[in-house]
Amino acid sequence: MARLHITTKSGRVRVAAEPGAELAVNGGAVVQEPDGSWRVKGTGRSVDVRCPAGTDLVIGTASGSVDVRGTAGSVRVSCASGSIEIDHAREVDARTMSGSVRVGSCDGECRVVVASGKVRIGDAGRVAVAGVSGSIEADNVGGGELKSVSGTVEVGSSAAERLGVRTVSGKVKVSLPPTATPRFRLKSMSGRIRCDCPEGSGCDVDVATVSGSIEVRCR
Repeated sequence: MARLHITTKSGRVRVAAEPGAELAVNGGAVVQEPDGSWRVKGTGRSVDVRCPAGTDLVIGTASGSVDVRGTAGSVRVSCASGSIEIDHAREVDARTMSGSVRVGSCDGECRVVVASGKVRIGDAGRVAVAGVSGSIEADNVGGGELKSVSGTVEVGSSAAERLGVRTVSGKVKVSLPPTATPRFRLKSMSGRIRCDCPEGSGCDVDVATVSGSIEVRCR
C-alpha cells in the first residue's frame, strides 16, 4: 500500500500499522484512487484503521486526537486541536494548534509545529521543532533545530550534525556523548551558562536564549 489519506471533521483517529495486515476501517468510508492510494473519510465519532506496516499516512482532523501505533512509513498529521502520538515512522511531519505531540522513534527527519502543548521525541535522525508555549524534550537526535518562545528545551544529541536551539524565555539543557568535542556558540542575555564539555572541532552546538539558563553536559 503506497499511501493512505484519512480525514475527519472531529473525533479520534487511531491507526495500527502491522506487518502483513490488510486494510480494515471502522467508522469511515473507503475509496481507492486511480494512483493506487486509498482515502478514508470519517463518518462517526472515531475512525479506526488497520493497515500494513510501512504505509505512508496523511491524516487531517479539525478536532480530535491522532494515535499511530506500530511501524509506519512517512507520516503527516495536521489537526487544529488534539494530541498526536506516533510510535515509529520513517519520517514525521506533525502540526497542531493546541495539543501535545509524542513521537517514539523516527528514522529520518522529524518535523513538529505546536502552538501550545508539550513535545516529546524519543529517537530521531534529525529534528525541526517549533513551539510557542510548552516544553520540548528530545532524548536522542542526530542534530537539527529546536525553537520555543516560552518553555524549557531538553535535548540529547549524538553530535553527528549541527544542533541549534533558540528560546525567548525558558532554560535549555543539552546532553552530549562523553567523547563529544563540538564547537560551541552559547549566548544568554540574562541567565547562567554552564558547559562541562571540552570544545573541539566537531559539529556545531549553537544555543541562544533571551532570558533563561543554558546547561551543556557530556553524559
